[in-house]
Amino acid sequence: MAQEIYRRKQAGGTDESRPIDAPTGQHPLGKIPPPPQLPQAETDLPAPAAATPPPAPDPTPVVERPAVNPAPLPPSAADAVALELPAAFRPGEEPNTTTARAETLEQPPVRTRSGNASQLSDQQWQQQIDQLVETVSISDGRFEHRFRCETPLERARAKSLMIKEEGTVAWIEANVQAGDVFYDIGANIGLYSLPAARRVGSEGTVYAFEPHVANVRVLLNNVAENELDTRVKVISTPLSDVEGFEQFHYQSAAGGSAMSQFGRRRDVSEKPFVPCFSEWKFGTTVDSLIQAGAIRPANVIKIDVDGNELNVLQGMTGLLASSSPRSVQVEIHHRGRLEIVELMQSLGYQLVDRHYTANGKRHLAVGGDPEAIPYLAIFGR
Repeated sequence: MAQEIYRRKQAGGTDESRPIDAPTGQHPLGKIPPPPQLPQAETDLPAPAAATPPPAPDPTPVVERPAVNPAPLPPSAADAVALELPAAFRPGEEPNTTTARAETLEQPPVRTRSGNASQLSDQQWQQQIDQLVETVSISDGRFEHRFRCETPLERARAKSLMIKEEGTVAWIEANVQAGDVFYDIGANIGLYSLPAARRVGSEGTVYAFEPHVANVRVLLNNVAENELDTRVKVISTPLSDVEGFEQFHYQSAAGGSAMSQFGRRRDVSEKPFVPCFSEWKFGTTVDSLIQAGAIRPANVIKIDVDGNELNVLQGMTGLLASSSPRSVQVEIHHRGRLEIVELMQSLGYQLVDRHYTANGKRHLAVGGDPEAIPYLAIFGR
């Protein structure tokens, strides 16, 4: 008898074969069940749409831009105090909304192809960076100085030229002459290196000492912005009273920041601070650099190193004992105040004048003790 094979898959996953009688078509287990009905949603699917040609390419050029960078971190509390920033830039205070809106750059939306951003060329990246940079022009009454600023802290420091230490600018105007050698020890971003460089002329030289790497980068930019590369020599080696390696402790990594220390971790008020990081640096003395022929002896010297002024002076006693320096301005803090005056007197200098920062003037105005407030001491022969 001819037989057909009816194959049915069992629930366990195996195939079961049963013979079917050809004449009757009866399955040994009974009537063959009808095929299962698909759900309505599956049986009534619409027919696939006809293929359409891809859209024509958009003739509008696609501009790819990187995502907007987050706003730069605000300055630390120490930076705000040292720079005497306006309230809009001080941490912990309500920002000035007008200033905040002015500082915000409007960036066009990012456009991509197929969800993947294309790589920008070096020139395109540079154009993006230039949009974040503001060149601040400040006059000292005689010369115009340009500062290339990338952060609010750098911008605020540049704009403080004639505000924070008005007396320092007046001292530079009165004492720096054409052909002089000027030491700016603690140059930061070049706030006083640039006015001095304008006055020494093409025959003079400014040695700008600044060990903070972020400040050095900004300082170099500002020197180049003012085309003073032939007059200003930037030196990132820390100065001290002896030669050797020490840790340079960064209180802040931001350009334009202050209060970092070489060989110690205490601020100008003798309070210890925890550095954000430290760098192993080789320090030297002014006398050693002169003896090696690396720098020329100075005629005018400015020292502002946030508490290490005494060490720097002790490392240049050979220079100070000579007849070269005419005027020396030293920032005087609580640390080493009497020792600095005694050292300068032993080398033939007298305290001829003093002036205060804008913050010091405010303390004096409310009856502060002049001897308890940090000041800028001017020594002369």
